[in-house]
Amino acid sequence: MEAGETYEEEEQDWKVIEFAPFKTFKEEFVLCLDTLGQDRQFSDDQKRFCLQAIQTYIKTWEEREVAALTADRDRKLELLGIEVDENAMNEEQQAMADATDALELDADYFDP
Repeated sequence: MEAGETYEEEEQDWKVIEFAPFKTFKEEFVLCLDTLGQDRQFSDDQKRFCLQAIQTYIKTWEEREVAALTADRDRKLELLGIEVDENAMNEEQQAMADATDALELDADYFDP
């Protein structure tokens, strides 16, 4: 390129790079229930509700974490001038929608 010429970016065919899954580690927790001095046992329905609530929380947390990590990765790629695959954006948006939907609680579990 000589002085005074305008720079024109060359068209290149970039190969599609498959992203590796995020590195994770497994955490385990213990859940304890307490009647707070009521001196009674929990019913099977109450135990089931607690288990379902924890499973929903775990699922929601994991989906939101993946969505946040994906958004961070895509922002970094955008700053580097690399186009993000449209399917990756759709998956991220769907994960956020699923996480938000999972947060809604069923009114049947609450006593008036």
